[in-house]
This record gives sequence, C-alpha cells and structure tokens, in this order.
Amino acid sequence: MKRTHQHRRGLTLLEVVVAMAIFMISVLAIYQLLTFGRDRALDVQMQTRTSLRCQAKLAEVIVGAVPLQSTGGYSGFDDEKDKDLQWLLTIDELGFDGARQIKVSVKAELPSGRTFETHLAQIILDPEIRGSTLDPPPQASQPGTATKDAAESATPSSTSGTTGTTGGANTGTAPAPAAPSGTTGSTTTPKGS
Repeated sequence: MKRTHQHRRGLTLLEVVVAMAIFMISVLAIYQLLTFGRDRALDVQMQTRTSLRCQAKLAEVIVGAVPLQSTGGYSGFDDEKDKDLQWLLTIDELGFDGARQIKVSVKAELPSGRTFETHLAQIILDPEIRGSTLDPPPQASQPGTATKDAAESATPSSTSGTTGTTGGANTGTAPAPAAPSGTTGSTTTPKGS
C-alpha cells in the first residue's frame, strides 16, 4: 500500500500581518472606549458635586446665612474637599418689592483643561423682610405686663359639689382644669403682598 504524506500548510507572512493589524485596530478601539467612558464618569461626578454645592449655597442664601448681594466674581469654597470648586452669586431685582431672583453658579476646572459649570436659580423673598432662622428669638414678656384677659384666663377656677357614696354623703371640692392661656404672636408680611 502506498503511503501519502499530507503536507501541513503554515501561516504565510501576509496572514500574520493582517491578523496583527486587526488586533491593533481592536486594541485602539477598546482603548478609545475606555477613555470615553472614563471622561463621561468624571463629567457625571463633577455634575453631581457642582449640583450639590449649588443647592447648598442656595439654601444658605435662602436662610440668610450668606448676605443677599452679588459676589461680583468667583470665590473659592472654605472646606478642604471642595477647594477645586468656585462659586458665584448673582442677585437680580424683580418688579415687586422684596422679591429677588438669585442665581448660584459653581464651576470646576478639570485637569484636562475643560471647565465644568452648573447654574441654579430661584426667586425668593428678601430674608431681611421675612426674617430668617438666624434671627435672635423674640424677647419673653416681662412679668406683670400680661393683659387683663390673659391673666383671667390663666386663673384656675374651682367648683364645689357633693358626691354620694353608699352609707353617707361626703362633700368636697373638685377643681376644674385651668383654661389654657393664649399666646400672641406677630407675623411680618412683605410690602405689596
């Protein structure tokens, strides 16, 4: 019987070069996708940070912790973790008394050279007109300065009556509950409302 030798065919140089080119193109495409994904993740992180700082600064203005006046330029934050962020406050007068439109902007300059900026605006009443949580508490009224009606309503009244028991009668007094004393308060409303 005649034996036939099958020659095994190897890869040619052209096939190796084509395979390497396909591999390099796919590696470059994957690297570009990873870079793109990393940049988008940094953008989302910066958007979250700047949005939270905008909301915090807006809340400080609303409660009166930050003066209601435009800053004129960007300022840095005091805390260490947000030292790379800057904020700007712009105040615009509106058509009626006491209303202001405040706009808070927070920006971050990324290491890549891009600048990321977030803006938040809201219309509020001037805290000086409506008061704020940082105002001192109202002074308690001095003793002896209560009105006659308040003094009478604070005086407990008592009634006398007879209660019956088996085998005899007992007399006694049962005090009635004191009427609640009223408190008066004042509210300040802005002009023109």
